[in-house]
Amino acid sequence: MKIRILDRSTYQNNKITGSDLTGLYNDDNYYIDSSNDYVATEDSGKKLFCFGRYSVIRDNEAGITDNLSGKEILDHLIKIDEPGKILECIQGRFILIQIKDNRIEIIQDGFARADIYYTTHEEKIAITTDLTLLPIDKKCAGYNQEAMAHMLTYYGNRPVKKQTIYNAIGRLGVSETIVLDQNGMSVNKIEFQPKQVRKYTKKDNDIYCDLFLQTLEQEGSREGNLVYLSSGWDSTSILAGLVHIFGAGKVSVLTGRMKFSERSGICNAIEMDKVDKFTEYYKVKHEIVDFDYADNGIDMVESAIPVMKKHGYYSITAINHSVLANSAKKIIGGLNQVIFAGEISDGVHNFGFSQYATIFHPSYGFREYADKMASYLFGPTFLKRIIEGDYKDDPIYKLFYSDPGFIVDEAKSNEKDIWRQLLIDFFLRNGRRPFWSGDNIKMLTKNGQKEYTDFHCKQYLSVAENINISDMYSYYIYLYNSFHWQGSTVAPLQVMAAEHGLNTCLPFWDKHMQDFLAVMPEDWGRGLDLNNTKYPLKWMLANRLDYPMEFQEGPHSYTYDVDHSFNHYEEILCHSALSTDVKRVVKEFDFANILSADYFNMPYINELKSRFLEDKELTGSEFNEIASLYFLAKFE
Repeated sequence: MKIRILDRSTYQNNKITGSDLTGLYNDDNYYIDSSNDYVATEDSGKKLFCFGRYSVIRDNEAGITDNLSGKEILDHLIKIDEPGKILECIQGRFILIQIKDNRIEIIQDGFARADIYYTTHEEKIAITTDLTLLPIDKKCAGYNQEAMAHMLTYYGNRPVKKQTIYNAIGRLGVSETIVLDQNGMSVNKIEFQPKQVRKYTKKDNDIYCDLFLQTLEQEGSREGNLVYLSSGWDSTSILAGLVHIFGAGKVSVLTGRMKFSERSGICNAIEMDKVDKFTEYYKVKHEIVDFDYADNGIDMVESAIPVMKKHGYYSITAINHSVLANSAKKIIGGLNQVIFAGEISDGVHNFGFSQYATIFHPSYGFREYADKMASYLFGPTFLKRIIEGDYKDDPIYKLFYSDPGFIVDEAKSNEKDIWRQLLIDFFLRNGRRPFWSGDNIKMLTKNGQKEYTDFHCKQYLSVAENINISDMYSYYIYLYNSFHWQGSTVAPLQVMAAEHGLNTCLPFWDKHMQDFLAVMPEDWGRGLDLNNTKYPLKWMLANRLDYPMEFQEGPHSYTYDVDHSFNHYEEILCHSALSTDVKRVVKEFDFANILSADYFNMPYINELKSRFLEDKELTGSEFNEIASLYFLAKFE
């Protein structure tokens, strides 16, 4: 989908030539140009355009059913005036444009999966679906230092949802709409309604399974379905569900084989062996594509950069998603197939703590329980101990903090401040531990830490001012949509596929699934109970689907599961075909030109840069920092 909306004067000076965009609408104030991949309807002088892929939300109040065509669904939606009510009826990755009486309203899907960029710099109004369509110099108003702080220091390597790294350019946030009329542009907010955790019983396992299978059936295609298959619980559960619904003949899989350097070889060999077992078990066609940085790193980066620049992606994962999409296009051809992937599952089930990596231990059962301990520290039971003031007596706290290896803050003194501190530690601190101090962020100055934190608290975390223990999981999941799920490690999957005209579905981003997990209690695998991480998912696989549970025994996926000193970025940055380009770009780029010394610890950055260029030993987190600096320099 491509959309560009300009005010009249800006349009006159920036007419599109040689583009695949054509005129969609214009009035006395605005021009809309777009690609032709939309569905439209009109009623009583009101126009409604929908770009992207959408499906009906089951049991919606408007009674819109799944057996209607796309046009028929819009015929119902056009009668609804409130954006929030519309989003209760459909979901997917889409953008809606409503026009009536020269008033234009732009609505994105409920999880804001499709990006909308805008600027009002120098009184120009421009709204687009990618950065390259904006008719301004992106750097004209300088760089957003708070956004850059997040992009450079937090996993995901992208500014949070409402920002780009440029002061002149914003992004439409989750639950926001844009209104354009003769008075100019305004951004409206659809209020978030938190949900309270409730007690679950055994029958809720069946409800979870039914929701999961209904999503796969509704979103899947009778022509065929392609699964981006790792060997983990999430993608293999999708594989099992799709085979259950459509049969093995309508399901195929695609796996990325990771070769980051010659010296380390295939670094997901454990995963590849397990994938072979799963594909043989289910009798599905299996395709492999190489993430071959050892020999083709530069070509892979250069191929992905045009799309990465459109959306401000700054990570290796975005490049891998580009390689996957290129391969998927060849596999699918002209068929109306759907690509499925297991992204989102880690966060929505266990808030990211489900990778067997919290504490490395010979026992994988203990490693899983250590993940549960990590999620427990952000859960209601431990929170009560923080509020009551005896949290340091908690055995799990003692285990994690007896010799933590990082600077630890003290808990705040009142409940409101404790909540704020917990959300900061969860969403703004890469250590993702309660009380992980901002002083651990070496790239930022003291002032930079403060400005970065205060800015994001005001822009995002203030939504949780009235948070309480009974609805805290609901807030976590809601905020994930502004933070990790729109970062460079998740969002590019759907964007890279869409560049090739491919349809995608992330089943764990389904509204019913999200609602179910927003109120799922702590004792369903999120705390110190004996249920597994991702408890309802694993219950479903053990009790409702044909699934070889024994295949998940042993190491998880990657070399670091058995060699904990292994670092992906070290192999790519120092020992791959990409390493020469990394060193050239990092050496030549003057970071002081775009990073403010008030925010960023320039002596540390320069010293880190020197040690990297001189091949001196770096830590794992320092390799991550070099990677972030490389992509920033490569794009700017």
